[in-house]
Amino acid sequence: MSNSTHVNALVDKLRDIPTLSVVVTKVMELVNNPKTSAPQIADILKRDQVLTAKVLRLVNSSFYNVSTEITDVSKALGFLGFNTISVLVLGTSVFSAFDLQAAPFFDVREFWRHSLAVALAGELIAKKVRHPRPEDCFTCGLLHDIGKIALFRVSRDDLKAVVDKARLEGKSFLAAETELGLPGHTILGERLAERWQLPVVARKTIRYHHRDIEHMESIFPAHKPTIMIATIANVLCKRGGISLACDLERPEYPANYLNALNLDTEALAEIEARMPEEMERAEAFLNSARGG
Repeated sequence: MSNSTHVNALVDKLRDIPTLSVVVTKVMELVNNPKTSAPQIADILKRDQVLTAKVLRLVNSSFYNVSTEITDVSKALGFLGFNTISVLVLGTSVFSAFDLQAAPFFDVREFWRHSLAVALAGELIAKKVRHPRPEDCFTCGLLHDIGKIALFRVSRDDLKAVVDKARLEGKSFLAAETELGLPGHTILGERLAERWQLPVVARKTIRYHHRDIEHMESIFPAHKPTIMIATIANVLCKRGGISLACDLERPEYPANYLNALNLDTEALAEIEARMPEEMERAEAFLNSARGG
């Protein structure tokens, strides 16, 4: 099979991945709307018993340490916040959509932990640079690597080949994909995001978080800061060792992005110092999303 035929076959297999439920799509739409109120989200969540149960389990977990048990979703939202709901809803739907089984060469929990770390770091960076919508940076960080798990779903053999090459040759995941003639997790991820009707800024972040987009005319200027922030957050997490074990890359911060955002390495060091506390919260997310 030629490389182009193989690539087309992988993209075609994305059709086998279920679309997101109406409830998930609506919740994500509401979360990304600054005019949304907690009761609006609660009304939608109540239509899905599984999501409702996960929200209540999370808010009543030891991490939040509420004084009395919370049984109402609207009250739970007051404690959790919209971004927590975002990650829980997306996490639950992703685990469900991919129906992933364990594999010795790819740690799904490790993948999700990295995605959460990039989301949390992205939100912190966004607030630091006064981005008008930190929640966008959170969501885009959460989804930036979704193409890796899409490859896991459509072709485990190809994913194993990428992982083995990256690990044995000390290459980045992307470099290994490229050398093997695969479409890359950025392209697969963007195609899946289109299928899931995710926001354009999320699709572009997935596609271009490894590319220099500063002067790309095909990307809306308003989307560029969000993509830059997700890229920097990804670098921060990789440099801090919060990444897939097979991805040994420890990249440098893109200087032009730091300049464009008026961000310095001292500020990034402060954010990196906060990550252990943020990751403690991420573990609570992981447990609830997977039902653990």
